[in-house]
Amino acid sequence: MSRKYEVRSMKKKNIYFLFLTSYFLLFLASCGGGSSDGTSPSGSSASTGSGGSSSPDEIIRGSGSVKISGTVQYEDRTFDRTGFTGAEYKAVRFADIEIVNASNSSVIASTATDGSGNYSISLSPISEGVYVRCLTSTSIRFKNSLKSYNIEVVNGNSSVYSIVSDAFSISSSGAYSKNLTASVSSGAGGPFNILDILIDGAEFVVSKNGGFTSGKVKAFWYDGSTDGTYYNSATNTLHFLGKATDSDSYDDMVILHEFGHWIANNFSKDNSPGGDHTVTGHYDIRLAWSEGWATFFACSVRSYAGYSNPQYYVDTTGESGNGNLLFSYEIETPSYSSYAKGSDNELAVASVLWDIFDDANDDNLSMGFSGIWDVAKNYLPSAAEVSLEDFWDGWFYRGYGSPGNPISIFLARAIDYTSDGYESDNNSSQAKTVNIGTSYYHTYYPSGDEDWIKFTATAGSAYTIETLNLTNGADTHLFLYSTDGATLITSNDDRSFTDASSLITWTAASGGTYFVRSKSYSDSGAISSYGSYYLKVSAQ
Repeated sequence: MSRKYEVRSMKKKNIYFLFLTSYFLLFLASCGGGSSDGTSPSGSSASTGSGGSSSPDEIIRGSGSVKISGTVQYEDRTFDRTGFTGAEYKAVRFADIEIVNASNSSVIASTATDGSGNYSISLSPISEGVYVRCLTSTSIRFKNSLKSYNIEVVNGNSSVYSIVSDAFSISSSGAYSKNLTASVSSGAGGPFNILDILIDGAEFVVSKNGGFTSGKVKAFWYDGSTDGTYYNSATNTLHFLGKATDSDSYDDMVILHEFGHWIANNFSKDNSPGGDHTVTGHYDIRLAWSEGWATFFACSVRSYAGYSNPQYYVDTTGESGNGNLLFSYEIETPSYSSYAKGSDNELAVASVLWDIFDDANDDNLSMGFSGIWDVAKNYLPSAAEVSLEDFWDGWFYRGYGSPGNPISIFLARAIDYTSDGYESDNNSSQAKTVNIGTSYYHTYYPSGDEDWIKFTATAGSAYTIETLNLTNGADTHLFLYSTDGATLITSNDDRSFTDASSLITWTAASGGTYFVRSKSYSDSGAISSYGSYYLKVSAQ
């Protein structure tokens, strides 16, 4: 069946306040975003993030008798499946550091933090005062080939955020220590958290892929944004809500989910038509794959980074204080198990991928991410319309079916990519006799499979021939043939524009045995090759 889909809309931002970069950066500092006294906030310390550490001296700009060094950290909000649980300080990793002339705002030297948030830079004395500025970007390490990814988090005006130190004099030789902290209360913590979570995702991909893409990862977030949370494939950008009642700057799983879409579009292929979706809903198998992959990717990153309970997806209101949960679910069991069935459900898709990936505790596989990544990167781009069907095909095509056949995992989520019990029934000579009024379960598998039945009709009697209870993306096409099994009487593709099942109503002109051919729709606009359904002939 050929269908038209409404592409996910990308709403224009209604920006009611913007700051020029220099003003905005200082604004954050004036609100308490910067700490320059060389100490961490009371009761806290900077923690080393995942992704490793390298010497800050690797990328020093210039030389001289003035050495400026310090540690940069941000205040993170911890969470579990119940919402926010507290706060902790984490290192601002691999972020750009600039030494700025306080008199004319010119950048006189630059470096970057290491994996522990440390930086160090040497330069010659100058008469003007300077301050240290840390940006929500990783361009310096990228330009110097010390990191293969280039990430920046910007406001609605495409300006990066920063935290700054107080101004100080470097007119004489010496060592100067300037530590910086991006706190939650200042508003600076959120953008730095987005940066850190995207670094988690990028480090994960690098570990599996051996490198990244030269394309920039650009994320938009600003306080008050109502634009929505989404990935825009047209501009290759990420967008996150900043509403007072729903801000995603500290929703790590939401950030990684959208980054999962970015990864699919830049390393694999994504044919999602977009549109509304829920974890309990059933819809286009391309959309279900896209959303299921993104959630699975987010959980995999959290697992790689060593976080506890990475199988949980958590979304909060973003409001201050503990709790403030919007919803959470997990993909291991999974949650909403009675709904999480079929390749047309995103939670089912995420769940089967997770069960292939994770430890073999409730299933028989523990294949890790490498095989999944190989299929996503090296097989899916050649698929016409990417869905879980194509992942299944690619899993076997790329040679992973023998060490790790996922059939039991798929069947546990009612995803039936197996031949039904009536095979072989692929032509009129193999047609199976059916009883009037009885429903028969069938699958279209393997690709190109047809299901033929035959029934005895009485002259003058009316009959209904139909497909029912379509699952796993089935799109049926029915054909009724005369008693010779070759002369076409009538056919039907879709019961209605919104219903991919098929319906034929027919009155027999003469008695005899008639034949019905059922096949997956394969003409222009076809999406699926597989699918499950029931076939029934009824007397009216």
